[in-house]
Amino acid sequence: MSETQPKQQADPQIYPPCDVDEINLLDYLRVIWKWKWLIVVGTLICAVAAAVISLQMPKIYEVSATIDLGVADVKEDGMFTPIESAANLSAKVQGGFYNSEIRKRLAPDRIETSITFTPMSITETNAIKIASEWVEGETDFGLKATRQLIQLVSDDYEKKLALRKEYYDKQIAAKSYEIDKLRLQQKDIDNQAKSKLVDVRAKKDLIELKKKTLAHITERKKTIVSEIQIAQENKNKIAEWMDTFLKENQLDKELSLPYFWGAMQQNMAYLNRLTDQIYDLESKKLEIGYKIERISSDIDKIKMEVERLRLVQTEELRASVSNVEELIEELQSKKNMLRNIAHINLPEVSQHPVKQRMKQTTLLAAAVALVLFAFLAFFIEYIKKATNRKRVT
Repeated sequence: MSETQPKQQADPQIYPPCDVDEINLLDYLRVIWKWKWLIVVGTLICAVAAAVISLQMPKIYEVSATIDLGVADVKEDGMFTPIESAANLSAKVQGGFYNSEIRKRLAPDRIETSITFTPMSITETNAIKIASEWVEGETDFGLKATRQLIQLVSDDYEKKLALRKEYYDKQIAAKSYEIDKLRLQQKDIDNQAKSKLVDVRAKKDLIELKKKTLAHITERKKTIVSEIQIAQENKNKIAEWMDTFLKENQLDKELSLPYFWGAMQQNMAYLNRLTDQIYDLESKKLEIGYKIERISSDIDKIKMEVERLRLVQTEELRASVSNVEELIEELQSKKNMLRNIAHINLPEVSQHPVKQRMKQTTLLAAAVALVLFAFLAFFIEYIKKATNRKRVT
């Protein structure tokens, strides 16, 4: 048995058992509370220092723009072929391919000006984002540089696009010439058909005129029906007034009866005139309907004659014309889909600095200082306890 064991048994307070040396959560809290001022003051000092340093450092803003890579061709499956792949264009931009020209155009006296663009491909799209970082006060130059970059890229691929459009124009011209030859064969038959179609159009115009007349008759009939309803209501009112006046003897019967009978007769005559007008309108309506049917029948006969004329053409000729027209439409559609590099989002400056952000820097410095000073408090406490134990020993 060692010499320290009897001493530990004699005075357990001075020499506690080994299990007592284990530190629990309450021990941690006691240490933190004991050294709270060291932790708090140290953290505040570091946070203030970080804030001051951040304020003195220049703010960096990002200038960014998103561009569409354009379309150089349309594949048979309808997929677009971009003017340039995102990887190739990104390599040219990031490698500073256009930087010297940008400096010449924007700042010939500032050759030392550093221009660094960072292109980023946008997943599953035919676009890339171009970003650059500029010190506060240089963002206007950054905007101009970004616009100039996009213009240079656009000019660079304009010739390539023009050659592709010229190719489609030649194809369309060749197909158009082929169409002209086919249509020469149709010209005689078409002329005959056109003369008859002119008559069809004239008859259709006449039908439209007749339909407008029918619409006018219908509206007039509605008006007359409304007038009949009003006249009928007046008739009923006159009859009610006459009965009331006769029952209550409010007027002299010899004077009132002729007045009421006269008004009643005038109202009845007015109703008869309106009824006759409705009858006349219905007659005109039926007459116009018969005329429209006869004209429609004539149109059908002319159309049958035109169809017989067109049947003279062979199926092969008609199919050839249709196929070539479809090819021309397809070529024209592909040509119209071609487009150069263009903006999706115009160049803009970030609202907040992307670097040297005081708030984030201060919070980060405070968090790191809090951890360091807490660790320092535990380390000091550990040294003190170790020193005390050596003294007791």
